[in-house]
Amino acid sequence: MTTRLQIVALDKMAFDEDVDSVSLPGIDGRLGVLPRHAPIVTVLAVGSVCARQGGGTVKFSLTGGFAQISSDKVTILADAAERAD
Repeated sequence: MTTRLQIVALDKMAFDEDVDSVSLPGIDGRLGVLPRHAPIVTVLAVGSVCARQGGGTVKFSLTGGFAQISSDKVTILADAAERAD
């Protein structure tokens, strides 16, 4: 089972793929998201987003922003997002 991860920056769609799990930089600490997560909206701190995808990891650096999480989708809205592999 997977969840869709969308990372949207002001100037581009930085990422839009299915992943196994996501770790986000919440303002009160890291937030882990698995498929079927309870719906929430949260503020993000400056930091990195790490997503497990298959056998690998995808990383992005964020300048903060917001995340909307539902049972099958994580949407991140950030001022800037750059791949940090």
